[in-house]
Amino acid sequence: MVLVAACLFFVWALLLVAGIALIAQVFCWSWVVIALGVAILHMVLALWLMRAVRIPDEPAFPVTRTEFQKDREWIENFQKTRKSSD
Repeated sequence: MVLVAACLFFVWALLLVAGIALIAQVFCWSWVVIALGVAILHMVLALWLMRAVRIPDEPAFPVTRTEFQKDREWIENFQKTRKSSD
């Protein structure tokens, strides 16, 4: 899985470089300006995606959390009653 992710990353990087070079050649612009524009576009897209995938305000597993708290209370009460009966 890591190998696939690494390959996809390098394919994306190569396509990005090739696209920048192609745009620079077709429009006779400096490749530096195009690269900066693409970098800004990536930054805006990343910030937008980070905002879209916000962490929810409610806990992820509220039922499990309450059950763990109940179990913890039960264990504490069990230990107290066991010590008093000894």
